[in-house]
Amino acid sequence: MNTQAAIKPRPSQQRYWVQDKTRLCRMTMGAEYADEAARDGFREVTLDEQESFREATHAAKANGWKPGSRKPFESFLPADQ
Repeated sequence: MNTQAAIKPRPSQQRYWVQDKTRLCRMTMGAEYADEAARDGFREVTLDEQESFREATHAAKANGWKPGSRKPFESFLPADQ
């Protein structure tokens, strides 16, 4: 029987990242992973910013956007975005 409590990260350890070119999202929980995310072209955002970024990405995908599209990403967003 395992009586050890599950290790849960403190919210302050969690950092949120997005990559504009590919519209990918990432969450890191350590300095080495944060350095890797920055090296990979991600930019750090708040959780709320990441959620709105993700929602916009899903809305654009519903309108036919695909990564690598030559048309600007914003042209795929619904008018109310």
